[in-house]
Amino acid sequence: ALTLTSFTTARPHSYSLDRKRTRLITAMHEARAHHGTGDDATFAIAALYKFVDLDDHRALQPVLQDLCDSQGIQGTVLLAEEGINGTICGTVAGMETVLQWLADDSRFNDLSIKFSFAGEQAFLRMKVRLKREIVTMGVEGIDPSHLTGTYVKPEDWNALISDPDVIVIDTRNDYEVEIGSFRNAIDPEIESFGQLPEGLADRIDPAR
Repeated sequence: ALTLTSFTTARPHSYSLDRKRTRLITAMHEARAHHGTGDDATFAIAALYKFVDLDDHRALQPVLQDLCDSQGIQGTVLLAEEGINGTICGTVAGMETVLQWLADDSRFNDLSIKFSFAGEQAFLRMKVRLKREIVTMGVEGIDPSHLTGTYVKPEDWNALISDPDVIVIDTRNDYEVEIGSFRNAIDPEIESFGQLPEGLADRIDPAR
């Protein structure tokens, strides 16, 4: 077994927020309450991604750019045929509008998203970029929206990596691995994720 450790047709530009809370908006407010964020932390930061077929990603780009600009949202979002990936920052109210927009597209169901909070804008500008990949691998034929590994629940992780037939690969960069890693995990010695295929070439037996 091999274990690796480690984002519709365009909508009209005139977008109005339905104040009914979606899962994403609820998750943001729950995260804010959990972190005990005070009233001075008025900006929400969202790191999000999902591998999903977005054959209209070129049409989505100006729509999402205009929406973020209108709400004072800043950061970077990557759109590709394989999905969405990015980190954005804005006021809680502005973030609600963008989260509602995402929630209205069923393709972004189960979007992976994490929130943090700050007292000021974290980024200088907003850019929605079109890319070939949302996570650079440089390997043809990879389609994470259709072929992925098996997700492991946190409570099952220790038992999994204790199995002698399981190989654990730490896919983080060399700086992060130096801080700490799992015992006996293979370190590909990479500076960025895009170097992973080359880093594993002489470290993994394909037969396993």
